[in-house]
Amino acid sequence: MNAYMVMVEEALAQLPDPNAITHVFMQGGVGSIAAAVFLGFLKRCPVNPPNFIMVEPIEADCLYQTAVHGQATPSSGTLRTIMAGLACREVSPAAWKILDWLTSDFLAIPDAWAATAMQQLAQRTADVPIVCGESAAGGMGTLIAAASDPTLYEKLRLDPNSQCPLFGCEGATDPVIYQDITGFFPDDVFSRQPANPAMLVP
Repeated sequence: MNAYMVMVEEALAQLPDPNAITHVFMQGGVGSIAAAVFLGFLKRCPVNPPNFIMVEPIEADCLYQTAVHGQATPSSGTLRTIMAGLACREVSPAAWKILDWLTSDFLAIPDAWAATAMQQLAQRTADVPIVCGESAAGGMGTLIAAASDPTLYEKLRLDPNSQCPLFGCEGATDPVIYQDITGFFPDDVFSRQPANPAMLVP
C-alpha cells in the first residue's frame, strides 16, 4: 500500500484543486489499492475529505459483505466476473482497517456496468479516448449508471458540481477480450489519442 501512494501523489499533483474533489471511486479486490488512494486523499484534504466510494463485482463482493456484517466476511459469489483482477474471496485485514474508517459507500455492480464504461471510454471522440481494462472500469461504470438512475445518483450524493477523479489501474491486459467488449483493438484507441502527451492532462 505504501508503494501505491506514489500513484496517489502523482494524481494529486495533476489536480488543479484537490480540495474541490467531492467523490473518489475505487475498485475493490482485496482493498489494498483503494485503501492507499483513500488515505492519500484524506492526508491532502483532512478538513473536508471527499466521499470515498468502493466498487466491486457482484460475484466478488468481500468488501461489501464485510461492511454489511461488521466483520471479515468472505464473498459467497462465484468469482466469475469480467473484472478478473477484482475476483477476490476475502478482504485484506490491513486494508480493511483503513477502508472501514474511510469508505462512505460500498457497491456491488454487474459486469455490464464495467463493459459499458470500457466501451464509452474507447469510443470518445470529443475527448481523449482511453484504453481501460475490465478491472479498472467499475468507477466509471457506476457514474454512468447513476446518470440514468435518480435513486443511485441521490444515494451517492452526486450533483452537477461533483468532481470525481477515477483511477484506471489496468489497461487491456487481454487484447482479445478487450476487443470483444469494446469493438476496438487497443492500438486503435491509442492511435486516436493526441500526439502531444501534454494534451492528456487538462
